[in-house]
Amino acid sequence: MNNTISCLTANFIGRHPGYPMVRSQWSQYQAQNEAYFQPDETFEERFDELVGDIQEIGFPQLDLWYGVLNPAWANERHFLSVRNVLQRREMGIATLYGNAGDTAADVRASCRMAAGLGCGLLTGDCAALQREHDAVVGILKEFGMRLAVFNRLDKTPADAAARVRGGIPGLLGIAADTGAFAVAGYPAEKALAELTDVLMYVHLKDVKIGGISPHSCRYGQGIVNLPACARALEKIGYQGGISVADVSFNAGPEMDLKASLEMLKSWLR
Repeated sequence: MNNTISCLTANFIGRHPGYPMVRSQWSQYQAQNEAYFQPDETFEERFDELVGDIQEIGFPQLDLWYGVLNPAWANERHFLSVRNVLQRREMGIATLYGNAGDTAADVRASCRMAAGLGCGLLTGDCAALQREHDAVVGILKEFGMRLAVFNRLDKTPADAAARVRGGIPGLLGIAADTGAFAVAGYPAEKALAELTDVLMYVHLKDVKIGGISPHSCRYGQGIVNLPACARALEKIGYQGGISVADVSFNAGPEMDLKASLEMLKSWLR
């Protein structure tokens, strides 16, 4: 398999609020990350530090989370800084990750930012798709952008596919979160196979069950059969990107991400 592997920058959400974190307070921690990265006079240096750490782990690409750069406040100086850092480090952006938009206007802002960064895929949530489906599709076509929606609370692959109305080839589909399917009690490897026609992106995530809520973890320590997921992707001929997702709430994620990356590479050979 020749899939591009990337690192989700939200894996580092706890770096600036500080560890340990409370998993139920995601929105507060995202706000703290945004406050750290938003000033454009310091953005390039701070973004370079984050990208450098991701590169040192061994990732060639990243998924740029809205907690690092949000279309609600990003400007051309931010865009230039991102391009400078990535060019200097010979890194790439696989996707923009976050809430693509609650309204069609929000989706347009997300597409504008993605285009400004040379990225062609939005992944995450998009309430506007349910409320203004045709307008969102029109904006995606206008920008030559693709949108892959996550299966946050979907119980089955059919439920996920229904939220994108069966998808639109090359334009609209699903970004499969293997951990979310496992938490829902649906075998993730089976879900990937059943999503073949609408699968645009994969967040390969392992999860532990226990405590207050399920949470992501180093590969092999949770309930997801990730080697079977890799085999399922190979069997369906999946050529899209794979993101290593392990959002750390207790400590820095570097060691876990490095171990997970090496395991993933061994499964994809």
